[in-house]
Amino acid sequence: MYPGKVIILLFLIILSSESFAQKSKQQLEKEKAPAPPTEVEAVDKPNDGGGAVLINWTISDDDADIKGYVISRSESEQGPFHDISESVQGSDSYTDNKAIQGVTYYYQVKSYKDVLDLNNEIQRITSPTISTGPVVS
Repeated sequence: MYPGKVIILLFLIILSSESFAQKSKQQLEKEKAPAPPTEVEAVDKPNDGGGAVLINWTISDDDADIKGYVISRSESEQGPFHDISESVQGSDSYTDNKAIQGVTYYYQVKSYKDVLDLNNEIQRITSPTISTGPVVS
């Protein structure tokens, strides 16, 4: 056998994989974040007896190129915010049916797209987050 050639081949494979990972990172850095949704508002859902909040927004300017929207909620304006749902591309509202009556909530909505990197792994790229003021369920 040729042990020297095996070591050289292994060295080339390691160098290639490092170069591949670097290209993958560069590809993601070049990927543009989608435009955020605008005019995000949260209101108590009327005539529901409490316990539901309706979140509305104007779709992202990049709606045709995104996968959807992530809706997050917190009981504090400073957070932490927790993702409570995702909605699909083209949607402009979400109803939070798990809100507790009398509790003040803050919501955030952001658009996102998934990009396949060079390693065939899905990477999520999100827009800046748009927040609402307080709403009481």
